[in-house]
Amino acid sequence: MTIRELATNLIEHADITPDVIDLDKAKDYISWMDPDTDLPDDLTPETFMETWNDIIRSGNYEDNWSKLD
Repeated sequence: MTIRELATNLIEHADITPDVIDLDKAKDYISWMDPDTDLPDDLTPETFMETWNDIIRSGNYEDNWSKLD
């Protein structure tokens, strides 16, 4: 799994409409992840934040949360 795949999956399955994040929020998100799962080797708060924000700004994701009843 790449950082982009990880971030896209989290964005698409968020409970709320996601927005850009700062470095502290990226650190929070990473701290919630299970280290025993298949996380990207190059995952850092900086790379996660940059990738997440790129996905949000480009709109390259499916907004599953807005389709919930």
